[in-house]
Amino acid sequence: MSRPDAADWLIAHRGYPHAYPENSLVGIEAALEAGARWVEFDIQVTRDGVPVVFHDDSLSRVGDSDEQLATLDWDTLSQRSIGEARRFGNRFSQQRVPSLADMLALVDQYPEVTAFVEIKRESFEWLGRSGVVEAVCDVLQQASSRCVPISFDAAALAKARECGAEAIGLVIKPWNDASRREAEQLAPDYLFIQADRIPKGDRPLWPGQWHWAVYVVDDPDSAQALRRRGADLIETDGFPPMLEALSNLQPGSHAG
Repeated sequence: MSRPDAADWLIAHRGYPHAYPENSLVGIEAALEAGARWVEFDIQVTRDGVPVVFHDDSLSRVGDSDEQLATLDWDTLSQRSIGEARRFGNRFSQQRVPSLADMLALVDQYPEVTAFVEIKRESFEWLGRSGVVEAVCDVLQQASSRCVPISFDAAALAKARECGAEAIGLVIKPWNDASRREAEQLAPDYLFIQADRIPKGDRPLWPGQWHWAVYVVDDPDSAQALRRRGADLIETDGFPPMLEALSNLQPGSHAG
């Protein structure tokens, strides 16, 4: 029996941020061209209601200014660089903040790909939860690719279901009884958690109807260990090297 291809369970987290700016068209495309079948990127919504692929509430970390998203409309934000000059110098200075529609136009070229679209909560402050979710879902419904809204905010995901989302993913923070109850009540299709929030050891992850996704894991052996504990999907910042390393691993062997 052949082993499952690691591309079946590796998620390209924000594209390929080890080598490209996070959440950029060029970074997502690099992961897709390397064979990613699952990608994840973050969504904020501009003050005039345009969903954009962006993680933070300001441009200070990845951009070329300290402007706050709350102050920017799409016409202005679309001209801002996300080239991460601190990491890459001027190499990616021409990379601009992509709209969700532009990103999905790229993903739509790869019919086998599922996109996890993380709705960030910062935009709720200027558009409200319902306004943000409705704006995102309006764009998702126009895409031909399979898109799954995910969020730390369970109420936003319930709203996404109301808006027609066929699948949703809840991101939990603490590994505790309250998070488990929230997951059981919402019954998401996917349950995401940060790797270092999972208790050490080999105890299986909580059973449920969901698929577990763990982030961010860049070590092949750690990924395999999490898979043995019940993780269905693993997010990585370095999709191409992780895929290569995992493809070279034999059952029971270790990388390095």
